[in-house]
Amino acid sequence: MTSDRDWTGRVGDIWATEWRRTDRSFERLAPVLNAAIVAAAGPQAGTIVDIGCGAGATSLASAQALPDGQVIGIDLSPKLIAVANHRAGSLGNVAFRCADVASAVGMHAPVDLYVSRHGVMFFADPVAAFAQLDEAAAPGAALVFSCFAERAANRWAVETVAGADDASGPTGAMTAPGPLPLPIRPMSRRC
Repeated sequence: MTSDRDWTGRVGDIWATEWRRTDRSFERLAPVLNAAIVAAAGPQAGTIVDIGCGAGATSLASAQALPDGQVIGIDLSPKLIAVANHRAGSLGNVAFRCADVASAVGMHAPVDLYVSRHGVMFFADPVAAFAQLDEAAAPGAALVFSCFAERAANRWAVETVAGADDASGPTGAMTAPGPLPLPIRPMSRRC
């Protein structure tokens, strides 16, 4: 699976180079996620933190749709943050930080809304990371994110494993950070 070191190095560099392709791959998801973010923000957008913001697409869409909010995109990759800053241009209500979101979020407290397009899947220790996010959350804060469901619910993952030489695929519980670490069940909770 993908580690912090991967995102601050080779993997993050590749994603920074391929950001346009990544945005295109999410072109059907983006309007749905962005609408959910705007709905959760309500009239008083406040402070919005984009977890694992990558090249900034979700942060920028949030900043444009919620001009009274302050959006902070946080990602581990210096090159992705450089792309996001370039894309932001003169948009005044968005800022990007190269940091581990779990350790950096306290500087932006209280956070009214957390958002993430697939970034929440990569916490090395999800329990500790979400505890940090909860500590920095304002009363009534919300979390809006997209992520993959368990491997069996993702046709592309099942077909990829079936097409490999070892069709048995991974066995046991996968606990490393990444898009398909553990079976999950949908849940909704306000902080």
